[in-house]
Amino acid sequence: MLSPNAIESASLTIPWYSTMFAISTIILFLVLNFRAKEISLTRNDAIDVALLTIFLGLIGSRIWFVLETWDENFANAPFTDVFMIHKGGLVFYGGFMFIFIGYAAMAKVKKISIIKLFDFAGFAYPLAQGLGRIGCFLNGCCWGLYTQGPIAVQYPLNFYPHVQESAEANLSEWGMEIPLIEDQSVCLPVHPVQLYNTAANFISFIILFYFRKKISFKGGMFTSFIMTYSCLRFLTEFFRGDYAEYYAGLTIAQVTCLIVFPIGLTLHIIFKRRSTQEIEKGLHNESGSN
Repeated sequence: MLSPNAIESASLTIPWYSTMFAISTIILFLVLNFRAKEISLTRNDAIDVALLTIFLGLIGSRIWFVLETWDENFANAPFTDVFMIHKGGLVFYGGFMFIFIGYAAMAKVKKISIIKLFDFAGFAYPLAQGLGRIGCFLNGCCWGLYTQGPIAVQYPLNFYPHVQESAEANLSEWGMEIPLIEDQSVCLPVHPVQLYNTAANFISFIILFYFRKKISFKGGMFTSFIMTYSCLRFLTEFFRGDYAEYYAGLTIAQVTCLIVFPIGLTLHIIFKRRSTQEIEKGLHNESGSN
């Protein structure tokens, strides 16, 4: 049976959310260490990037979530709930903004191209994010819409009453009757949208891994990540059931994807064109010297 805790005893409780975050952190370190050798980044710089990514990503994504859901989750709750990250509640784009600021500072101090840093970390992020989404699934956050599909999941009602409430709200909004369930200990079936996100992130990582040597121009890996992530995230968001507000029928994440994708595409074209011009200039200078 699903439970939000990986280990639960009288003396020790370890949530799945924290467990999967720890696993994804380890995987992030290993993948970035592998990638560092390919792009001639020192081991120390690679470790610094990994630590900065984890620390600022965690803080930024939590702050964004708290601000975005303040009225629903925090306005009438103890202020200490803001720091209960192990219960879930992180938003990718908030983490990205904080990471951008951190990379800018790191690039200036270490005299490394900020674009190179984003190329470096963007390669591994989908894999870490995908593992983190498994933690979301087990934690019962970021849940999906009601469904009777073959891969629907039913959470235990005692651990995840919010999923039941959300599914009932979905049905009421759609003008449908709430079906009776023989097993009263489980919630209504919902989409395992967290696992959809895991699959989307793994697909993104596979694409980036396969083309990592072909996308050799500066900024190419990072912008490719932005575009693949935005497209796949936009699609999976249609199955989310935990949003209280929509904008023209879209979630806030989908609206953000619509903004981020064209930015990523524009930067991709600019970086590629700049790289081509630099290569042509180098060939021209080389032929001129001969």
